[in-house]
Amino acid sequence: RAVFLPAYAVWPRAETLLVGHCFTFWLSIFGVARLAGGASRSGAEHRPYLALLGALAWVTTPAAFVFALNDCRPLQLGVPFLLWAVLGFIERRPWLFVVSALAALACRQEYGVAVAMLAVLPALQPERPATKWKWRAVSLALGLGWFAGYFLYIDQMFGPTSVARYFAVPSSFSRKGWADVLGGFVVTGGSLAVLTGGWCLLALRSPRYLLASLPLVTMIVQRNLTRLLPGDAEWHMVRYAAIPVALWTAGGAVALRR
Repeated sequence: RAVFLPAYAVWPRAETLLVGHCFTFWLSIFGVARLAGGASRSGAEHRPYLALLGALAWVTTPAAFVFALNDCRPLQLGVPFLLWAVLGFIERRPWLFVVSALAALACRQEYGVAVAMLAVLPALQPERPATKWKWRAVSLALGLGWFAGYFLYIDQMFGPTSVARYFAVPSSFSRKGWADVLGGFVVTGGSLAVLTGGWCLLALRSPRYLLASLPLVTMIVQRNLTRLLPGDAEWHMVRYAAIPVALWTAGGAVALRR
């Protein structure tokens, strides 16, 4: 959000932050379009009609408008950068991946887990095993390194109890039985399915993207933030669904490309 400071210095109002938030979030349209339509630099692979279809489908997805209008939140601001990071990773484009991943990591610490989990995603083109493992190592090092660095920072600034509190939040895993835990996953999955619309059905053809979102879905269930739809008591916490929604949408867009 610091990038909005110059504009906020000129127009110090809440509306300035909201406009900046909406503008940044809607950059995600281009990420979804590129994931669905293929690489523009490759004429044989690029399908403009799929790019347009993906863009139109994204702007009509329930989650998109919820994230765009749900206050100015870093978790939601990172969505377009994560989509571009996915594109760079699966197309094996180093600069696109690194720059986009760093932009996403700058939004919030949870993106460290998301970037690390990109290691499970397959490349679009066949490649040598050595290349595959090199990309996985870079993704894991970048994501987990950032995540560990964040906790080292709060440990130095606020003490080890701050780190402990982050992981020792009221947890359904420790206070409830397995039936309630599974129920939390079912409710969360249902909320994410509603938020992503048709993208979740397409994502079933790209199951590794669903697998990549599992740690973030687990965080939602652990914090008992399972009811994320407008009208639910805690729906304003929908920002915690931003990363799973982005990964499910990316998986759906890649399935659409195929």
